[in-house]
Amino acid sequence: MRDDELLAIYGATRQLAEGMQARDAELKQSTAALEATIAQVRQLPAMLGQQTSKYIAAGIREVVQEDFRQPIEKAVEGPIRSIEVAAYHAREAVEHLKEEARFQTWTVFALILALGFALGAFGTYFFFTRQVSALNNRFDHLQQMLVTPPPAPADTHAPPLKDGKKHGQH
Repeated sequence: MRDDELLAIYGATRQLAEGMQARDAELKQSTAALEATIAQVRQLPAMLGQQTSKYIAAGIREVVQEDFRQPIEKAVEGPIRSIEVAAYHAREAVEHLKEEARFQTWTVFALILALGFALGAFGTYFFFTRQVSALNNRFDHLQQMLVTPPPAPADTHAPPLKDGKKHGQH
């Protein structure tokens, strides 16, 4: 064998070795990726178990809640209706009290107004009749003074009259 042939075989062997190393590296990467995937697949049942457990727990919780909710709703339904009825009657009673209070307010107002008119009329009549009575007494006194002349004094000389105007005449 010649040197050229040996060099060519050596070069080809070297290329083959480098190619095999590259394939070996790719194979190691693929193996690592495959092992990571296998690890994830191995965790998948645990994850699915956890998810399934969560869904089962949620489903069971919902069923249990539904099972307990219905009897509780039925047990509470009666008292709630009685409270609603009591609230309705309480509203009616309050409305009746409002109407009664409004009626009593207007009644008291009308009584006070009537009492005011009565007191005003009585006071006006009382004071008016007193004033009229006092005026009548004055008129009677003046009338008596005009009708009956006062007694004449013993001296009947009248004072002399002045020629000027009389007081009260214009």
